[in-house]
Amino acid sequence: MPGVLLLFLWLTASHGQAPDPAQWNVDKSLFPQAYGLLANEHLLYPIDQRDWPVKIDNSRQLFLDDYLIASLENVRRTLNPARKHPQNPLIDQDKPWEGRGPVFHTVIRNEKTGKFRMWYNGYHNFKLPSGTIVRWPTCYAESDDGVNWKKPELGLCEYEGSKANNIVILNGGMFGLIDDQRERKPAHRYKAIVWHDWRNPQGAPREGYYLYCSPDGIQWTQTRKQPLALNQNHHQPSIGDTSLFFWDQRLERYVGYTKILFRNPTMRTSGMMESDDLVHWSRPRMTIFPDALDDADTQIY
Repeated sequence: MPGVLLLFLWLTASHGQAPDPAQWNVDKSLFPQAYGLLANEHLLYPIDQRDWPVKIDNSRQLFLDDYLIASLENVRRTLNPARKHPQNPLIDQDKPWEGRGPVFHTVIRNEKTGKFRMWYNGYHNFKLPSGTIVRWPTCYAESDDGVNWKKPELGLCEYEGSKANNIVILNGGMFGLIDDQRERKPAHRYKAIVWHDWRNPQGAPREGYYLYCSPDGIQWTQTRKQPLALNQNHHQPSIGDTSLFFWDQRLERYVGYTKILFRNPTMRTSGMMESDDLVHWSRPRMTIFPDALDDADTQIY
């Protein structure tokens, strides 16, 4: 009843007409100063941290902020930089279908064999046998030690008249790979979210993320004709490329870290959304964004 009463008062105040949906949007004139408030720990957690109950179990605890720290005295938190491997780059451009080089890598270690498996995209635009131009073919490599990598000739996809290559998906780049050990269908053991980004859009399928499945991570089948996340029109925010999809064991849901693209002016931020089935997704919420301390043209990927 309280909800019904509030709705009635709301509609009455607007003279019987539903409010303009445009009024529900965030006032963009406040950006970027206003968004900085969302990253302020003192505003997000106004209660004294020492009085805030926190569930501590046997899972990993990340000390990236003060959320788990009740108090500090004569110490300070320091983030040490990572050290790059001396043999870098471990995998480099040496195939014509890789274009300007391998990008967007995903690596999984097979627990039974100990072998490392890599899926990556070639930074390259090329023609499919149908004549449609696409970018970012998905390729495969493997390694015994995670340092020395081999690119096997799989004979699956045709590139410039030959199948002597390591391409596993011609139509686009892989931005999510899930080895789903809970899956009961052997043909769907591996799941991939693939971005189709056609360079000649006339007559091509819709740009966006598509679902692929595979029994072994090599032989892939597109299992859904419609994209999972569509680019919307130029007047609304859209989900862009360079995203990352995976299964979160703690949440027991699929999670997508996505690039949210705003238009007029162009502004890129990072967001997070969740799904139970890889098809239906929650509305993304921003997680990383430029604020008043960043340059006006800062873009977050």
